[in-house]
Amino acid sequence: MADNLPSEKSVTITDNASGKSTILPVTSGTVGPDVIDIRKLYAETGMFTFDPGYGATGSCFSGLTYIDGDEAFCCIAAMLSKSLPKKPIF
Repeated sequence: MADNLPSEKSVTITDNASGKSTILPVTSGTVGPDVIDIRKLYAETGMFTFDPGYGATGSCFSGLTYIDGDEAFCCIAAMLSKSLPKKPIF
């Protein structure tokens, strides 16, 4: 996420059983698609998300790294992964 400022973008999720709606903020990253911040989802709905194998889930916020597994791309503090050693030296 490019910055920690509040997002003006949002997504509204509606529970069709109860009719209750929840507004979740949307954040734009430096690279890639926008993301929905679901941190308050459980508190407001009593439900979790289900994403087998983290197929569409970001698990952390980082200002130093960007990883795209589908494209086998990793950028660490503006260094492309191909510039890193093939074998760890630790």
